[in-house]
Amino acid sequence: MKKTLCIIMLALLTAMASSADDKIRTHFVKPVLTNQVLVMSDIHTMAPALVTKAGSAFDNYAKNDMRMIGQSGEILEAIVSRAEKLLPCAVLITGDLTKDGELLSHEYVISKLQRLRKLGIKVLVIPGNHDISNPNAKSFNGKKTSAAATIDRDTFTQLYADFGYAYDSNYDPNSLSYITEILPGIMLIAIDSNRDEENLLKSRGDSIDSYHNAGRIKPETMEWITAQAAQARAEGKQVIAMMHHHAVQHFDKEQTLLSNYIVANATQVREQLMDAGIHLILTGHLHVNDIALDYNREKTDSIYEIATGSAITYPFAYRLLTPSMKWDKVDVTTEYITSVPSCPDLREAGRGKLAHAAESMAAMAANKLWSKLDGKLGKVAGVLTMMEAPIKLPESAEEVQQIALRYFKEPMQQAVMEFVEADESTRDNTYIAEAFKEQFKVALNDMLHGEGGRVTEFLIEELFPKLEPMLKSVIEDRNNCGTSREAVVRDLNTTLSLH
Repeated sequence: MKKTLCIIMLALLTAMASSADDKIRTHFVKPVLTNQVLVMSDIHTMAPALVTKAGSAFDNYAKNDMRMIGQSGEILEAIVSRAEKLLPCAVLITGDLTKDGELLSHEYVISKLQRLRKLGIKVLVIPGNHDISNPNAKSFNGKKTSAAATIDRDTFTQLYADFGYAYDSNYDPNSLSYITEILPGIMLIAIDSNRDEENLLKSRGDSIDSYHNAGRIKPETMEWITAQAAQARAEGKQVIAMMHHHAVQHFDKEQTLLSNYIVANATQVREQLMDAGIHLILTGHLHVNDIALDYNREKTDSIYEIATGSAITYPFAYRLLTPSMKWDKVDVTTEYITSVPSCPDLREAGRGKLAHAAESMAAMAANKLWSKLDGKLGKVAGVLTMMEAPIKLPESAEEVQQIALRYFKEPMQQAVMEFVEADESTRDNTYIAEAFKEQFKVALNDMLHGEGGRVTEFLIEELFPKLEPMLKSVIEDRNNCGTSREAVVRDLNTTLSLH
């Protein structure tokens, strides 16, 4: 009897041990990842520890910023939590990981991203113009601000060793660019398009603080990119790219009016990327969700650029890419963060901030317009003299700014909102161009003291056509308006065919 009981007990213990082993094995088995890729950009995360004491310093900073900087950590947490449920094979972040390159903010971002790595998800980053050697890195203490520790390029690669800069990537010796395989047969080239090496910081002994947000790709880096792409293509692999700045214009005249948002020599860059067999590039920087298509000069090749808006700026979007097996087609889906604990109605709060920011955008556009008109108003002034028109043309950028805000604030807000909310081509936005034209007439008549008549008509015919094509491009979501390369692409949810 005792022998029988011993056998039964031994069997029970063996079964229990086996069950425990199964539970342990189950606990440590990594989840099955999907073939989706999650893309976010311009997360501009600020470590909570940078606000050592609440007060007017941070309140005033946050109030005048279109980004929801105070909720940046919560928004990143929401996207990371979503990724933990979606289990994409990769998460890509196209730059501006931090508010202004603070060491504490980088460490905070990494603490969130490490959770995804532990699930087996590849998390790959590229720096943005805010992330390295940034003299704007600040901490906030009540009414005061002070310089916060920032990082240099070497420190960036050390901090993000697990996020693209580790041993399994191939690096460009001239920049922070690298190439790595995100799926079998799919290579990602992460391109460093920043100029932070030219920044100056008093905190490290430079005579002044200076900061560059414009973009460029070094010639040596472009040689490296094309060589890496050629090698990958020769091995039968597909190649996609990501960088912070744009390579493709997302509205006509972007390269002229917003030159800091698109890489230098962009036309040449696009040609070189297409020649290298790169037909899809992921970007950020402008804080808009827009997909642009462009062709080479002969229109025998094409490239799509998916720009993803800032995760902490209205409408708080991130992207999901679902590729076909060979990445010859990609389904693009856009999702949004709508609420965080400290701001349940995140979208409404963010929309209000963006509407307010449109005023500064109007002023910036006026500055750019003045730079184009200055020195070219002689013809107009001469005709006005002949017509004996009682009008004084603006003589400075400040005067142009005042006119822009007085007469064009509302249509500018409408145009900016339509552009940021994306898929403009699906809505009737013709009223915006009409509003600009009508306000143009009102402004001229006011300046002519109500005696406009044929002078107003002349000025509209002379000056408005310079603005109209860009407006059409923005509100109708068209690229290369009126040319053989004109294209309209849905911005939010679509399927792209890559050739």
